[in-house]
Amino acid sequence: TSASNKTTKSKPPLTPEARENQLICLATDLAEQQLRDGTASSQVITHYLKLGTAKEKLEQDILRENRS
Repeated sequence: TSASNKTTKSKPPLTPEARENQLICLATDLAEQQLRDGTASSQVITHYLKLGTAKEKLEQDILRENRS
């Protein structure tokens, strides 16, 4: 089944941050399905390729440290 056909119901998020996290999870699930199906746009592919670069990993580590 595709991500758009999922009909799982969960509690609505209680905070804006929880809602944002929910949407990020949904978008990530959809992107994963598109990559598996071979239907992902060039933007989606490029986004995930960039996440794998050493520079991006370093920037993400710095962001995580700054949040702590």
